[in-house]
Amino acid sequence: MAEQPRDWKKSWVQAEKMIELGITLPIATVLGWLIGDALDKKFHTSWIGIVGLVVGVAAGLTRLVQRAMAIGAEDSDGSGENSDLPRQ
Repeated sequence: MAEQPRDWKKSWVQAEKMIELGITLPIATVLGWLIGDALDKKFHTSWIGIVGLVVGVAAGLTRLVQRAMAIGAEDSDGSGENSDLPRQ
């Protein structure tokens, strides 16, 4: 009976990790675009917003891949399947 609360808690932690994966890329993209748009308005240009968007997408993808690799390494529990992946 002591196993049920632990399993319940573990499933919520796993759900939080998956939600983070789904939110990371859109938030980074929007933040990059907003910062680029603000810089566009400040410097009266039209190209910095696109650069900000690209930087946001790159940052979001980088974080997404890092987090997905960490989750994969945690799920394998050291079984050797992903033992060459970096631990965070």
